[in-house]
Amino acid sequence: GRGRVSGFSAASIHPATMAITDDFIAIGTQLKIEKPTKGIAVTVCDSIEGPIVKLKNESVKKISDFQEAKEIKKEIKEILYLGDILFPLGDVINRNAFLIKAGYVEEWWKLELEKKGGKVEDAFKVSLNEAIEISEKFKIPLHPSYIYFWSQLDYEEFLGFIDWLQHARINEGKLIGEFEVNSMIDISDGFYSDIMHIAEESNLGINIEIDEIPLYPGVRTVADNLGIEPHILAARSGEEYELIFTAPEKIGNKVAIALSEQFDTPVTPVGKMTRTGININLEGKPISPNELIGWEHKFA
Repeated sequence: GRGRVSGFSAASIHPATMAITDDFIAIGTQLKIEKPTKGIAVTVCDSIEGPIVKLKNESVKKISDFQEAKEIKKEIKEILYLGDILFPLGDVINRNAFLIKAGYVEEWWKLELEKKGGKVEDAFKVSLNEAIEISEKFKIPLHPSYIYFWSQLDYEEFLGFIDWLQHARINEGKLIGEFEVNSMIDISDGFYSDIMHIAEESNLGINIEIDEIPLYPGVRTVADNLGIEPHILAARSGEEYELIFTAPEKIGNKVAIALSEQFDTPVTPVGKMTRTGININLEGKPISPNELIGWEHKFA
């Protein structure tokens, strides 16, 4: 493709990509590349895909704005995708290189829509509901903004994702969010580990009574076979497809009533956030947090 500031041996990246790399890549930087040329000068283009990052709170975010990238840079834990790079066709022709098939972009989507007799005012500003309606009406692929990187999942990971969707508390999470709660996280690393994520990100302490954690049928039997106190086992385990949220008591009561009425989902108070300190109790007696640590993320 071609932008207003790109040209011969001058390719473009998203300005947010520059921001999250701490301006290591800036306008005019020369990059050595594999194809179609040996090197390029960097320019900017904000209509191509920006970077995707994982934040320290384990959420994943796609960044499309330079200022936003600057603001959350210190919260980035991992860069999952640097974003697109825009090469001019002239570089491919001049170097007699093979034209690599590009990803499915807004321009291609717009052409397919127009071929079927449809039209949109701005192909880069299409909401999810509009994209679904257009796709169903004109029998064309979904808008590129809502087609995810499925090729990055292997077969087993994809089946795991489907299983998660079937069990996840998606609708419950949306309802809880409507009450403007203070924080919310799904239990994936283990009850204790995930409640600690909330405490660390909020810079607060916690006071938890783990014997208040509701137990699924069979947990006590498994715990007895393993020689582990059942509530400690529950606090360690992860991938529960359940949600932890914090809220003022009056809001928590409203959420509990709403969840019960709409989804027959119970809410169980298990503790309180405090100014400082980590206090974990079982039957009124303190226990060591080391007994409750679930999944730990380790990086080489």
